[in-house]
Amino acid sequence: MLNDTAALDVWAEQTQPDDRTWRLVAEAVFAIGREPWTWPSKPLSQPTGQPIVLRELVIEAASVTVFYEHTHDSLVVDLLLVE
Repeated sequence: MLNDTAALDVWAEQTQPDDRTWRLVAEAVFAIGREPWTWPSKPLSQPTGQPIVLRELVIEAASVTVFYEHTHDSLVVDLLLVE
């Protein structure tokens, strides 16, 4: 479940992406909101038994990387940075 998506808005304001890029990135973000643990995203932190994992999703077709944290017990996803 997507929670904090402010980083997506900041990225869009700063880069003014074309429609194709915006669509690719928005679709990828909404997909991680549904299944934040799945490929092609990968964890940046090692499993430590903690409820939050930092993850990275590279959207090669758009040359964009999304960094987010995924809270296991609630399945909440907070975007940290889109670049």
